[in-house]
Amino acid sequence: MRCAECFHAKVKQRLDRSHSPLFFLQHLKNNKMSVTQIEFRKKIFEVEYDYTPEEKQVTYYPDGSGYPGCAEQVDICKVTHNGEDFTDFIFESEADCEAIENMLYEEVERRKEPSY
Repeated sequence: MRCAECFHAKVKQRLDRSHSPLFFLQHLKNNKMSVTQIEFRKKIFEVEYDYTPEEKQVTYYPDGSGYPGCAEQVDICKVTHNGEDFTDFIFESEADCEAIENMLYEEVERRKEPSY
């Protein structure tokens, strides 16, 4: 399961684990919707995606509970080419999804690098 549905399912799962409305709000604050262009199969696609940075493990909160943490994640929301929606077509192939996600991770890393 990918895209916006996946993001909402994961947020709900994390909220269920933490039972903290504050945690939910912090998570939404950290999530970043972005749009970028990538070259895929010799075509330029515009990709809308959600990026959630890594969340460090918290051994204990003051109430004795904890949080296991979460790896960084990219969720593809929409893929278009010349204004035409290719999202469903891309999601039919796990290999295509993974290839685009890897390109998006590279894009996120480039944006993190300081420019001098």
